[in-house]
Amino acid sequence: MKTWGHFFHRYIRYLLTPVWAWPVIKKRLIYCAEAPPRCLAPTRSLPSLSSLGAMSTESAQSAKQKRYDRQLRLWGEHGQAAMEACNVCLLNGSATGAETLKNLVLPGIGSFTIVDGACVSAVDLGNNFFVEHKHIGNSRAAVVTQLLQELNEHVQGSYVTEDIAQVLDSRPDFLNSFSMVIATQTPLKELRQVGG
Repeated sequence: MKTWGHFFHRYIRYLLTPVWAWPVIKKRLIYCAEAPPRCLAPTRSLPSLSSLGAMSTESAQSAKQKRYDRQLRLWGEHGQAAMEACNVCLLNGSATGAETLKNLVLPGIGSFTIVDGACVSAVDLGNNFFVEHKHIGNSRAAVVTQLLQELNEHVQGSYVTEDIAQVLDSRPDFLNSFSMVIATQTPLKELRQVGG
């Protein structure tokens, strides 16, 4: 005969099981009408039809809360709002720059722009996770922008396929519209131009 402790441990295991495994676990734990009531695990009920209308009005807010749950716990709603208002410029879509920008795109910055005049080469394949063999010869800024946008479709991304020196020669105030500028693997001459 099974004791209450046995059922309690199964219930705890049910609660700690990842979401993808619930259908398998539910078949074993949920009370079935044909079987005697040996296991009384809680069931997850479906929402009623009357509550579906209320859910549609709050769906945008709750979807955002689900999407950015960890960030909201960490820095609150005001911090997430500041993150979403951020506009980042990355100079050079190299491996270091792409990884840095990835860590900002996942929590949900507002938008980003990659400025990079280089094309994807065989050297990039060994260290940049955002480029593949089929991208060789394509603009590195375009490829990295496309793959970063796949990580979070709520972030707007754009790219410029010129070196920053060429961009600043034609538009000296280009960098003024950004909240943050990240420069990676940039020559000293270009860094002085960016800083000036």
